[in-house]
Amino acid sequence: MRRVAVTGLGAITPLGLDALSTWEAAVTGRSGVDWISAFDPAGFPVRIAAEVKGFDPAGLVDAKEARRLDRNVLLAVGAAKEAWADAALETYDPARVGVVLGSAIGGLIGIPEQHR
Repeated sequence: MRRVAVTGLGAITPLGLDALSTWEAAVTGRSGVDWISAFDPAGFPVRIAAEVKGFDPAGLVDAKEARRLDRNVLLAVGAAKEAWADAALETYDPARVGVVLGSAIGGLIGIPEQHR
């Protein structure tokens, strides 16, 4: 078995817009589920979801790039930038650095747009 050192964390979730607030919400048992606000759910039998609310991608990438990227990619970039800052690595060996990224089924909004 090989040892791993986690040096930086980043998270943008329905519980919080950074790793610390996400962790605090999870520990206290706060739910990230609320009424759907990203679109009008009137035609659907379910009207609740765990949405990321209040996320502003300004400053992550330039405005032109932000318009091209799906929201899930912008969320990943935001979490990655937080993890990089949290790691505070001044130097590193690229052969010994790895990234673990988790996403559910990102890109769902972009699929029909690209199909059209």
